[in-house]
Amino acid sequence: MFGSSQKAIDALAKAENNKKEIDLLKISLDNLDALYQNKTDNLREKLNILRKEVDNASKLRQEFTINLLLNWSNQLQQSILSSRTFVDVALGLSKCQDLYGIYEISNPENFRFPIEKKYIGLVSVCLPNSAFTPDNNGEFSLNYSQVAKLRSQVLSYLNRLEAIMSAWKYAIADPDIIEEEFNPLRQNSSNFALNTFRTVVKNDSEKRGAGDPFPSITAFERKITQQQDSQREKKELLTELKLSIERNFQEIIESDRRIYELTSDQLYKLQITISEFLEQSKDNGKSELFWRAVASKTVNTAVTTGSSHLVKEAFKLIPALIS
Repeated sequence: MFGSSQKAIDALAKAENNKKEIDLLKISLDNLDALYQNKTDNLREKLNILRKEVDNASKLRQEFTINLLLNWSNQLQQSILSSRTFVDVALGLSKCQDLYGIYEISNPENFRFPIEKKYIGLVSVCLPNSAFTPDNNGEFSLNYSQVAKLRSQVLSYLNRLEAIMSAWKYAIADPDIIEEEFNPLRQNSSNFALNTFRTVVKNDSEKRGAGDPFPSITAFERKITQQQDSQREKKELLTELKLSIERNFQEIIESDRRIYELTSDQLYKLQITISEFLEQSKDNGKSELFWRAVASKTVNTAVTTGSSHLVKEAFKLIPALIS
């Protein structure tokens, strides 16, 4: 009896200890829940802060890009823009080589850079303080100092453009804004970045062991060209698809027309044939049921080449013709 009482006491003690452990575990779980909730709230707060920082950074980058473009526009004097235009429209590869290599001339006093008369107005804007008079043959040319000034202004334009494109390339400026602003400029001019002149500069740079002096301009043109090629391919594909659909549609119409003409002709002949069968049934010993069967078989044979709606029309003729 005393043994049973001891077991009961031990069981009660163990149950009490288990209850205490359960309470401790519950407290621990509550603490963990509170800690988890606290960490979750902290993470959510940090996430919101990061989102605000990203939004602010995006706005700041957009503002920086707009200011960059404003400075670009304000700093480009008319003489610089006109110099770019003149090199774009008036100078080929040989002339660009002469322009860039002006400082290699050994006898600058006798140097002459011929230009066409139609470009005198444009060149006078490039070099506003210069006088232009024709020689004895009525031809115009630039002297050494004028060409050197023109070269300096063209390189100034390209250097400023390279700065803009570097900001685009490395996402310092907003890429979307830059592409939106400069893509139309590229489309409106086949050579807005002076590809021929840049090629001359690049070749000279590579001879001296250096690379492309305008890598960001090159990267921008490459991307825009790829985009335009992709858009052109899509347009050509859509055009070909449209033409293919139109050709197929015309073929279907022509096929239906031929089937209709053929079936109409057969139905007309069938109508005459059935009428003749019915007339003959009056003058021979065959029963009318026999001629009905012949007429039905004739209809089945004739309309197999027709379209479905004309087949139905053909069968509608049977009761009317042999009734």
